[in-house]
Amino acid sequence: MNQSANLTKTMCETARMGAEAIGMLLTKTDDDGFRNVMLKQKAMYEKFDREGEKILTEAGHRVKKQGPLARAGTWMGIQMDTLMDNTPSHLADMLIQGSTMGVIEITRAKSENPDAEGQAVRLADDYLKEENANIENLKKFL
Repeated sequence: MNQSANLTKTMCETARMGAEAIGMLLTKTDDDGFRNVMLKQKAMYEKFDREGEKILTEAGHRVKKQGPLARAGTWMGIQMDTLMDNTPSHLADMLIQGSTMGVIEITRAKSENPDAEGQAVRLADDYLKEENANIENLKKFL
């Protein structure tokens, strides 16, 4: 797999993980304003996943779906982390941590794939821009 495909694959996997985690967190709040922010962020992740998967498919590559064990681990972590505190402030903190991990993953993938080009780099850069905006937007809930 070439470096552009590697970068795109990492971006898709990161976006997919974010969308799945938010899907699990949505059941933890009744705050409509915060819920709307979460839904917007989830839609952003799904958009990047679709766009990246389209690029990969056109290049003859596939993105592996997250396995059931990984999904179960994410679910269990969310259940434990929200057991005692499911306030918007705590959920925003969790989402900021997740978005920060996404920024780290994509930044690392860009460093590890310096010869990536074209759509892959543009999509990764757009993803980083959106993730940083998510972090800033979530801070108002802390």
